[in-house]
Amino acid sequence: MLQYLPDPSNRNTQLELSDRLSWLQIVLELTRIYHSLISQDLPAYFEDNLTPWMEGFLQLLSLKLPDLEAKSVDLEPNEHDKLRCEICEIATLFSQRFEDCFMTYTERFIASVWNLLVMTDSRIRFDSMVSAALSFLAAICQRPHYAPQFRSEGVLKAICENVVVKNLLLRSEDLEIYENEPFEFLKRDVEGSDLETRRRGAADFVRALCKQFEPEVCALLSSAIQNFLTQYHQNPVLNFAKKDVVYYLVSALASKSTTTRHGTTDASQLINVAEFYQEHVRADLLSGPIDDLPILRGDALKFLVLFRKQLNPEQIIECFHGQNGLLDCSIIRFLSSSHVLLHHYVAYAVERLFLMKHPTIPQDNLFNSANIPIDVLVNALFDCFRAPSAYETHYIMKALMRTFSLMDDRMAANAHLYVNKLFQMVTEAVRVPKNPLFVHYIFESLCILIRKAYSKVVGGLDQHVIPIIELILGNDVLEFVPYVLQIIALMLDQSQMEKQRGIELSQEAYVRFFPTLLRPDYWSRSANVPALVLVFESFIRCFPQLTFGAQYSDQVLGIFQRLIGSKAYDQHGFRLANTFISHLDSSGYERPLTSNVILLTMLNRMQQNKTSKYTRQFTLFILRYAACKGGTALANSLETIQAGIYGMVLDKILLTEMHAMPQTTTYEEKRIVTIGAAKLITDTTTFLGQRYAQIVELVVNVLEAFEHKTPTAVDAVPEKEEPAEVNELEYSDPYCKLSYAQHPEPFAPEIGNIKKHFAQAVLVTVHATNPENINCLNARGKGEGMEAVRRLSLNAKSAQLGLGDRMGNLTAEAFRSYGEFVGRNPGKVLIFMGLFTLATLPGLAFVRINLDLYKLFVPLDAPVRFEFEHQKSYNEIPPGKLDLPLGPPPSLIATDPPPASSQMGEGPSAEAAANELKDIPKKRNSRNAPTTKKVHEDPSVPQHNDILRFYVVHRDYENLLHSDTLGKLFDYTNEMMKVTMEYDGETWLFEDFCKKAPAQQQCSNE
Repeated sequence: MLQYLPDPSNRNTQLELSDRLSWLQIVLELTRIYHSLISQDLPAYFEDNLTPWMEGFLQLLSLKLPDLEAKSVDLEPNEHDKLRCEICEIATLFSQRFEDCFMTYTERFIASVWNLLVMTDSRIRFDSMVSAALSFLAAICQRPHYAPQFRSEGVLKAICENVVVKNLLLRSEDLEIYENEPFEFLKRDVEGSDLETRRRGAADFVRALCKQFEPEVCALLSSAIQNFLTQYHQNPVLNFAKKDVVYYLVSALASKSTTTRHGTTDASQLINVAEFYQEHVRADLLSGPIDDLPILRGDALKFLVLFRKQLNPEQIIECFHGQNGLLDCSIIRFLSSSHVLLHHYVAYAVERLFLMKHPTIPQDNLFNSANIPIDVLVNALFDCFRAPSAYETHYIMKALMRTFSLMDDRMAANAHLYVNKLFQMVTEAVRVPKNPLFVHYIFESLCILIRKAYSKVVGGLDQHVIPIIELILGNDVLEFVPYVLQIIALMLDQSQMEKQRGIELSQEAYVRFFPTLLRPDYWSRSANVPALVLVFESFIRCFPQLTFGAQYSDQVLGIFQRLIGSKAYDQHGFRLANTFISHLDSSGYERPLTSNVILLTMLNRMQQNKTSKYTRQFTLFILRYAACKGGTALANSLETIQAGIYGMVLDKILLTEMHAMPQTTTYEEKRIVTIGAAKLITDTTTFLGQRYAQIVELVVNVLEAFEHKTPTAVDAVPEKEEPAEVNELEYSDPYCKLSYAQHPEPFAPEIGNIKKHFAQAVLVTVHATNPENINCLNARGKGEGMEAVRRLSLNAKSAQLGLGDRMGNLTAEAFRSYGEFVGRNPGKVLIFMGLFTLATLPGLAFVRINLDLYKLFVPLDAPVRFEFEHQKSYNEIPPGKLDLPLGPPPSLIATDPPPASSQMGEGPSAEAAANELKDIPKKRNSRNAPTTKKVHEDPSVPQHNDILRFYVVHRDYENLLHSDTLGKLFDYTNEMMKVTMEYDGETWLFEDFCKKAPAQQQCSNE
């Protein structure tokens, strides 16, 4: 096709416009096919014939088609634009995956793509092509061996000015989208659907540049940021787009990596995010009229969400309380703005911020009813639904859901008011179809209200929720049936929980829904099956007599058999069977289900149409059965079906399947395997025989393998009532699982450490009942079988003990191993010890015994050592006299003698005191010299009465008479002078102690 490339020097190659369009379409399809063929790997043929393709692509990138350009529209890309976009994507793929083959063409592609970016204007038709070109440069600039090209003089500056800033500017077309299609603008700006836009490409290019040239790029763009901010402050109304670019630039420079849940997880050290927020973002959030500059308000809210982990919690909380606690200066006020799109930005920020955890208490939320005006926020969010556009997106409803999760008991008492409002929304959604995500979060919000306020509302919350269920089931609204089934299950679970707490609430209102659950048309719809199984589990827990009674027992069994017989639904059949286990073979029901019937149904499916998924589920079920009802019950039930089938199940299914489990099981499945196997080897030890060693070995392998899911505490609410995130861009779940409606399914919560549990079953129970199995285990494990179990037991104990206990266990194990080694090799140990003794004998001549117990046993940081050292320093200070006037401290004494009018005294006494203080450092410096202890001439004068010298002169000869120390001393003195004491009917101050009575004006000193 290259021979048909237009050549201005050869008129024979000048095709007609229609033929040229056909030629471009063919080349475009060929390029797409080529791109598809190399997307996974580069075929050898293409690698050997790379030159024709690369040369052709380079020619196509620089191709000029003025006739086609004149006929093209500004809003849609033409075939040539699409072709160049495809070529840029191919070049990006080569630079990332096949760099060794592409290296010879890289520089030419860089030049071509650069020219393409510089020569392309801002029309919308070029957006995809520019985004692809920026992606190519972003991929190239991260390669260290291309760094010199970008470090060349003026290159980075040209990139920042001519590419980055140019493609971040808001265009008139963008403003038209904001006005005419606001939710399309929101989708691009918030939801991440802007993958092929200029602004997204430019921001990603900045992040890529910062990986190699962060200081240079930050310096260049910082000047652009300051310039834009200056222009904005000169005229905010006209130049608001300049500050919009600033938000994009700062976000791209400061945010190195981000996640949807946590925002920025790695921030640049060159950008002070908190300072930028305080100077330039806070005002956009907390001041100014609510209808001014809505685009900047949205930018500020996005900035708050993006850098929520880098800002102080007080700064974020202030956004909800407002400046000086005024809600009119908070982000909540934007919910009443005339710009409805701003409502959705605020709701987006609320939903993301309310997921934040406390910085010092990670298990607690940062926000709660104590620091957020929950009731005001809820009412403001509900008021947004007065505008029909509020139903266009899910953000406001999702923000309501998060806000409900923070409500306290006071708000819970009025939860029925919120349920009634949700009822109105559901009614409207039944009448007129709404956004599926919006509807989903209505029911999630309803689940939270049920959890928070089921028994808090007078008369019970169920009387307000049941009409919603009746509305949907009565009108057979197929899309909403899975939702209400899960709501029924949640309400049954909540009523059962309240009953266990001693709060008696009627559950009879739910009984009338049970016949509806048995309708065949409900079970025939795949989206209903998981929800039906969930509500069946709740009914079995709350009303086992109803479920297994004479009226419904056969229908329940038929549902189970249909589920087990289906390849698509057998996992739901096993889930239902798990709930049956504790009720099987019970004599308390009219028509009880028997283990034989359940197991026979499963075995028939295993024989007729087994799959790997089914075999795995069956293995987990029989182990769960053994854990719940005992290994003996399992063996008896299987043997009743057919003699010898228990051994066949163990050999053909259990042992075979457990070989594949070590690296494929979740933590919950490991619990089932371990506890069930412990029951089997405990209850059926005699029957197992050689299988005993195989089971133990396999379980040890499972326990020692990498656990894909770490254990979590058994809790009634998953992850502090935070539902899993929904893929909001591609929401097409027919089941519509409600995260807040799922009930917990803890397996054997009374067993905390499964390793310890299994080790005890092997080491204690089995060893006591059948010791020869230990030999069997050692034989299979090549002499290390019991050692593996002991190691498992030790690890299990260590997992629950503190550090001291763990060290004790490890020490005991080390001594045990040492004793075992000595017992096996006594001769070698004696020879080694003798040689070691001979080698160390010469060292006895150099042994010196240190009897300085003070240095040996008193820690360096012990208070007694500190006091002792200071006392030694104090003892070296010369003694003084009580009537001796004091001079200034040594560091403040001038070299000349003080004047006679000094305030410290007159005459030789003052001079003697000053000279004595001057000599203190010299005397203390020589304290290590051998001196004799000084004997005072006047024994009537107490030693070291000049206590001021001890406190003024530090032991390291540093002057303590500084402003900070004196300030603290002054404050302390003032505080002490204000202390009063009641004595003998009078109030005494500190200064009154030198008086005979508090009323005296002068101290008598008597």
